Amino acid sequence: MPHRLHIHPDATSDAIERLVFDVRSDGGHRLAFVYRLDGEINRLNLDGCKSDGTQPDLWTSTCFEVFLAARPSDRYVEFNFAPDGRWAAYSFRDKRFGKRSVRRIASPRIGIQDNAESFELTAHVDLTGLGFLTRARRWLLAPAAVIEDQRGELSYWAARHPAGRPNFHHDDCYAVEMKAGKRR
Repeated sequence: MPHRLHIHPDATSDAIERLVFDVRSDGGHRLAFVYRLDGEINRLNLDGCKSDGTQPDLWTSTCFEVFLAARPSDRYVEFNFAPDGRWAAYSFRDKRFGKRSVRRIASPRIGIQDNAESFELTAHVDLTGLGFLTRARRWLLAPAAVIEDQRGELSYWAARHPAGRPNFHHDDCYAVEMKAGKRR
């Protein structure tokens, strides 16, 4: 079921009409995160260096994110996907504590479909190398996005925003719950 992402109250963007997130599972540990953006796509910065691979600080420009928490646990992973194919993943032991780059997973497959009115990014991720996630009973997800427009201004999108500045790590952002994949 798609989940609508909402712009942060302190940000503006008249180029985006709608941004939705969906997650699909193979029933195991492979997930597909789908972001669909509708609006005036030519007014957004969706370009990049067109390279594959990992890179830190993707959230300084257009970046689609999902925070995936294992329950019962305080541990979670932050995935970042850029439209140009770059990605990053970080593991945390608690909210913004114990951050480590994730290196135990295969590179996500990132696909793009776009036209003048819509842009869709799909990131296929295999969680097999993340034991704490594969042992979990359920997952909580906080889908989010940072969208840069052609003027260089950023807007922050989430299913739910906590009060104050944008903070995708906050518990209030976890709006999607799903049964974890089958244990192996």
